[in-house]
Amino acid sequence: MERLTSATTAAGGLGTPAARWAFVFGWVCGILQGLVDDSLARAPLLWAAALATGLIGVLALTTRGDRHLSAPVAGMTIAIACFVAVTALRTASAVGDVWGLDLAAYLATFLIVRGNLVAGVIGGLLVPGIAAVWAAPQEPSPQQWALLLGIPIGCLLAASAWRLVLRWIVRQERLHRGTAARAAERAEADAVALAATRAELAAISADVTPLLERLCAGEPVEAGLRADLAFVEADVRDRIRAPHLQHPVLVPAIATLRRRGVEVVVLGEASENAQGLSDGLATAIAAAIAPVTDGRVTIRTLPAGRVAAASIVTRDAGGNTHLEFSATGSLLVRA
Repeated sequence: MERLTSATTAAGGLGTPAARWAFVFGWVCGILQGLVDDSLARAPLLWAAALATGLIGVLALTTRGDRHLSAPVAGMTIAIACFVAVTALRTASAVGDVWGLDLAAYLATFLIVRGNLVAGVIGGLLVPGIAAVWAAPQEPSPQQWALLLGIPIGCLLAASAWRLVLRWIVRQERLHRGTAARAAERAEADAVALAATRAELAAISADVTPLLERLCAGEPVEAGLRADLAFVEADVRDRIRAPHLQHPVLVPAIATLRRRGVEVVVLGEASENAQGLSDGLATAIAAAIAPVTDGRVTIRTLPAGRVAAASIVTRDAGGNTHLEFSATGSLLVRA
């Protein structure tokens, strides 16, 4: 979508077979008109050269592709348009509608539509300018001026309007596609989040349901059931409070400590550790807490930007121990 511009919409519509055939048809119609008004007979060799180069200009203007013409090709098209215009004016019998001038105007001004804005404006001004210089000494009437310059000036205005409207259409299409793309991204993110939530709820349900069934069955709430309830409650709390610590190596190690009666607390912002723990860090934490048999263990992931990625504080009968680890699991601090 980011490549969609008015210059890449089949070159404003001119880089298509339909546009080429339309211009060739116009070129043929010009020849027929020249035969009817006898202008071709006044300078047949000059007109043969002008029409041949005019056809080359038509083929260049409608070159297949999505891009504008190269500077040399655009310059050649302007030169051809001026040559056709001069030929048409030299063989014109009077100031008025000169069909060869119209062909020259099409070649020059439709460069704007093609995407060659500067070349099109220059050519679009040169063609009527040449006609005005030729006609001025003859002191034409306003009606003759209108017949002579109406189509060349009209082509310049129409090509400019075509370009502006095309740019507006493309801008609206980009806006629509951008809105649709953002909506699709949001929908995809919502779907991923929903799937993750469902998976997490299913895992929690698998842990909680057996205990609830035991309670519903009337099992007395004694020490064993209370211990199981406390264990599952702590596990669910960890999933909610620190989902980034749900590593397959660390979770069993924490469960083992809780089964021993050790109080384990996990802390840390999930947003700061969106990728979770590395295998090395999870393994280092699990190894560090494995010897603990009583007391309290606090595992905390640290904010981004610090040298240490996680810390462990152990409080037991032997006192307090503070450890810090890097993101790869290297021990940085022992106190």
